[in-house]
Amino acid sequence: CGALFLVFGLLYFTPDAQSLWATLHGALPEKIILGEDGTGLSVLKFDEVKKDRTVVYVDGVAHSYLPYGGGHTILGLLPALVHPLPKEVAVIGLGSGDTAYSIGCRKETEEITCFEIIVPQIASLRVLDQRKTYTGLRSLLEDDRLKLELTDGRAALMRKKKKFDVIEADALFPYSAYAGNLYSSEYFTLVKEHLKPGGFAANWTPTPRIVRTFVKVFPHILAFEGVPLLIGSNQPIEFDVSLIEARLDSAFTSSHLRQIDMDVQALKRYLRSLQAKKVTPG
Repeated sequence: CGALFLVFGLLYFTPDAQSLWATLHGALPEKIILGEDGTGLSVLKFDEVKKDRTVVYVDGVAHSYLPYGGGHTILGLLPALVHPLPKEVAVIGLGSGDTAYSIGCRKETEEITCFEIIVPQIASLRVLDQRKTYTGLRSLLEDDRLKLELTDGRAALMRKKKKFDVIEADALFPYSAYAGNLYSSEYFTLVKEHLKPGGFAANWTPTPRIVRTFVKVFPHILAFEGVPLLIGSNQPIEFDVSLIEARLDSAFTSSHLRQIDMDVQALKRYLRSLQAKKVTPG
């Protein structure tokens, strides 16, 4: 009888999933959007200090935030603006959707393939879109060019014969579980094999070890002073600021950036200040 009371007591006092994960993320239950299944945990937390911000947690780790316009935006924009004709691009990791939105800044881009291993992530973002107005997120969710594949991105590339003009991994902390799979020479080699002639591999490179690994794989590399991003290719990469500025002035790109309140003129000044350099492998 005592054991039965104990079981009922535990059931009574055990919080529901919403309350449990809200508490563990330092929030009230009504201040999070929760998505959870066997693939992982998605929590979107409404920031109580910066009222316009929503922080994206994946498996308990804060990865990004909305609205767009921060570091993920720059990481997505740079390869898309530098590439002469990025018709088909791919992003491994959805997160907040920032990188996928930013990499789609060119009218020439016909298809944005996004791989996401955490299946509830897209559902969480759709719920967020119903509760808060983020024009960048709404535009991404309504973009007919977006092809979302709920699967492991690396495994999907291994199965695919398709090649892309740009492949970028959404910024992932190197200490995250299985992050090594996206920072290994085997992964970078896989990406190189799935690039069209002149295609770009773009990767956040937060540690010297990742830089060294990336540099060993790609014969042509573009780096930016002060920006932990490398662009690798199977052919020489041209970085022409005047061409990039002309692309920014296009009606499509200007409109795309205005939706996330990006100042095109300020972005131009930022790009002019970048010290782009070509890196010689080895």
